[in-house]
Amino acid sequence: MNLLVGCPTARRGWILPRWAEHIDKAAADAGLTPRFIVLADPGDDAWHALKRYDDRLTRIVVTEPRHDGLRDWCTPGRLAHIIDLRNQLLTAVRAQAPDVFLSVDSDMLLHPATITNLLETLADFDAVGGYAYMYDGHACPSWGRILSGGALDRVDMPGYVGPVEVIMAIKAMTPAAYAHDYTAHPKGEDVGICLAWRDAGVRVGLDARVTSKHVMRRDLLDLVDERCGF
Repeated sequence: MNLLVGCPTARRGWILPRWAEHIDKAAADAGLTPRFIVLADPGDDAWHALKRYDDRLTRIVVTEPRHDGLRDWCTPGRLAHIIDLRNQLLTAVRAQAPDVFLSVDSDMLLHPATITNLLETLADFDAVGGYAYMYDGHACPSWGRILSGGALDRVDMPGYVGPVEVIMAIKAMTPAAYAHDYTAHPKGEDVGICLAWRDAGVRVGLDARVTSKHVMRRDLLDLVDERCGF
C-alpha cells in the first residue's frame, strides 16, 4: 500500500521530529513505510526539523505571512488562508495519487496502533478519523455531529468504531475523499470538508479504539497525557 502522510505547518519545528517518529512507528506496526508531504514557508523551521526524512519528503513551499503561532484559524481571513493552504496540499496529494492520504496535524503524536486501526476501518468507509482531544479535558474529542442550528455537538466516546458526520485533526482518506476540497464553515475547515463529503455521498467514519496525543504547547511535549497514556 502507498501511504502518504502530511499537513500544512508553521513554526512547529519543536515537535515535528517527534511527529514524524510517531507516524513512522505507527506505519511500521501496520507493515508500511510512509512518505511525507509538508507545506510550509521557505524560512520555516519545519525543513530543518524534518531533514532526516528528505528522501521521503515532498516539500510544498508557500508564503506564510504569520509566524507567531497563534491559533486563530476560525477568524474569516485566517480561515480562508488555511483552506487555501490545505487545498494546495490536496492538489499535490492528488498528483501523487496514494492509496491512502493520512492528514495528521503537526501537533498530533500518533498512538502506535492508529494507522493499523484506521486502515482496517477504511474497509467500510472512504474517510476515517483517528481519536484525540482537541482541548483540555474530555469535552472536545476529534469528531462531531452538526445540530439543526449549525452548532457542532461532540461527546466523548473512546472505543467507538462507526459512522460519524465530522472528523478532524487525524483523517485517513481514500481517493474518493481526497478528491474533494476543503470549504469554509464557521466551525473550521474540517467541518467544511466533511459537509462536502456528506453532500457527495462520501462515507465518513471514526475509529476511537486508541487515543493519540494532542500537544498544544511546547511545555507539554514531554509530559504524559493520561488521556492517551503517553
